[in-house]
Amino acid sequence: MAAPTLPTVVMLTFSLLQRTYHSNWLVARATLLAVLTAPPGFSYLWSTGATTQSITVLHPTTGQIFSCTITAANGCNQTIYQTVSYTAIHSNFTHGLACAGKNTQFTDSTWLNQNSVVNWKWNLATGLQVSWGCRIHCILFPIPEDYNVSLKSYSTEGCVDSITKIRSC
Repeated sequence: MAAPTLPTVVMLTFSLLQRTYHSNWLVARATLLAVLTAPPGFSYLWSTGATTQSITVLHPTTGQIFSCTITAANGCNQTIYQTVSYTAIHSNFTHGLACAGKNTQFTDSTWLNQNSVVNWKWNLATGLQVSWGCRIHCILFPIPEDYNVSLKSYSTEGCVDSITKIRSC
């Protein structure tokens, strides 16, 4: 089997995770983690001194730069860089005319500063309908009244935002 050679274009994959830890059942705090992963099949030397394929960085800051020098079995090496940036997600949706007894279409218009929305959860506060995974959702309002319609949007990195709007019919 031939030794891996350096690819023409090398990218680090990056994900930013938010974890919640509970201490003594009373206090909760959020810890931000950045997980950076270099391509497989090389030896690694990160700017942190680590020599593994992936590193986890606690409390990264926006604009912080990490590098990884990857070395192939034949001795060729290349340094790749990753700048930390947070995903900003702002859930929103538009809707058509709502009338009791008729379907009303709701369309996701969530905004992200990078990557994409990969899942949606639509919900009526009355509990009439819950839907996962659809960018566009139709709701049948049974009687004329005010309804809370909420959307929870999920980004590629697992970031979540939600919005609730009152819709009268």
